[in-house]
Amino acid sequence: MTKFSLALAACLLGVAPALAQTEQLQSLGRYTTGLGNGSAEIVAFDAASARMFCVNGNNSSLDIVDLSNPASPALLQRVSISALFGDQEAAAFPNSVAVSNGLVAVAVERKDATGRHKPGRIAFFNAQGVLVDSAITGYLPDMVTFSPDGRFALSADEGEPVSNYSFDPEGTVTIVDCTKVRLALANPSQAATYALTPTD
Repeated sequence: MTKFSLALAACLLGVAPALAQTEQLQSLGRYTTGLGNGSAEIVAFDAASARMFCVNGNNSSLDIVDLSNPASPALLQRVSISALFGDQEAAAFPNSVAVSNGLVAVAVERKDATGRHKPGRIAFFNAQGVLVDSAITGYLPDMVTFSPDGRFALSADEGEPVSNYSFDPEGTVTIVDCTKVRLALANPSQAATYALTPTD
């Protein structure tokens, strides 16, 4: 066993330098938001539309970037999450983004002026940046993803306390059945008729 292990290790050591010499990553293009620190924190790519989606926490927006020519990424649209989900009760900030078969999900944090978090949202958009629908989450949804088949969207809700712990909401996981959302995606004129509720 020892001889075999040593022989295998020797083979691997011999292959590694060769791979290091022949396999190299090359930069094809670069996209800059122009917003400085706190922008483009999380990105997701939709192969069907050749678009990249990135969240900008520092100005509460979602960038939609055309990557059909990777050498020259181009901003198509900047969607204001603050305008869609902020109100007198709470400001709104995007924390995460995920894409599944043309459906874009954004985790939206909502926080009032005293620093207390409010229940957040999972906002659903099409690849053109049109809001299809949204679902209420727990406090501080910090990450969003889809199940492998795209049927469910899930958010990890941190439930972060205020500094003196006078308000300390529980952390939760929100699971949303996206069946109705995808119906709205296919029939955008009917989007308002579909009501969403998280799955227990």
